[in-house]
Amino acid sequence: MDNLVASNIRQRPIRTLVSVAGVALGVCLIMLFTGLARGMSNDLQRRASLALDDYREALLAHPEAIALPTTQIERGEVIIAEMDNRIAGFAVVLDDHGKAELDGLFVEPELWRNGVGSALIEAAVSAARRRGLSLLTVVANPAAEVFYARCGFTVEGVTDTRFGPALRMSR
Repeated sequence: MDNLVASNIRQRPIRTLVSVAGVALGVCLIMLFTGLARGMSNDLQRRASLALDDYREALLAHPEAIALPTTQIERGEVIIAEMDNRIAGFAVVLDDHGKAELDGLFVEPELWRNGVGSALIEAAVSAARRRGLSLLTVVANPAAEVFYARCGFTVEGVTDTRFGPALRMSR
């Protein structure tokens, strides 16, 4: 399963996928496609975020917190994992003063423990290296500590977020 997932990782900005279709599409269609991808990603992020109890109450009280900025898609900071021609998960890698920040990692809950998250981590590491960034860091939900540790991350400390305490981890 890991090879299947890893082979389906899209390591290009979503707008690049539009040009893969074979025609140079106009900005309007690119924005429409980006909006569709953003909506699908936001829905996936909502399902994944609410699947665990940890931050559910706070997230339900602040639904605006679940949003993938269009600018992150346009700048190519979003990596999409695709399975069976649908988005299985996505990761966001930002440049934080020369260090890579894993700003988000979300996988469809029904696909958890199938290698999608691990494949996205490896794709994020590769993307960070291609961009000349060092040290991948993440502010992780404490429930995900074992997952991140299995992916090579170590705990640096605890940090406060608007939803409660989280782990600052790096690889």
